[in-house]
Amino acid sequence: MDWVPDGQSHIDDLIEFEARVNDVWCRHDDAVICTYRLSKFSGDAVIDIMRTHPLVIVGGILQHNPFFVPPGEFLREIRARRAGRPARPRDGRLTMKVQLEHPADEIKRLQRCIMI
Repeated sequence: MDWVPDGQSHIDDLIEFEARVNDVWCRHDDAVICTYRLSKFSGDAVIDIMRTHPLVIVGGILQHNPFFVPPGEFLREIRARRAGRPARPRDGRLTMKVQLEHPADEIKRLQRCIMI
């Protein structure tokens, strides 16, 4: 996604776009592969982008993404995050944000896995 301008607001818009475009792709039989220059994005952005994709290529293998969040739920979470309040799924439970002990190491590990 080299076309994304620098700046957090543009990255937030990209993440929202990635979630919303799933509704378009599911109506067509086309295969779409989104590629990212991981060095251009923060670890948080990479995780959010990954969460918008139902399938991912990890280690050269296409697989179902266990971290995928359906677009409607993901967009509610993003809107709540932007508004500075905790996101609540439709069942009323608070979502939990996981704090990684060594986030930089985890991002490097994910980057190695994602590289084809």
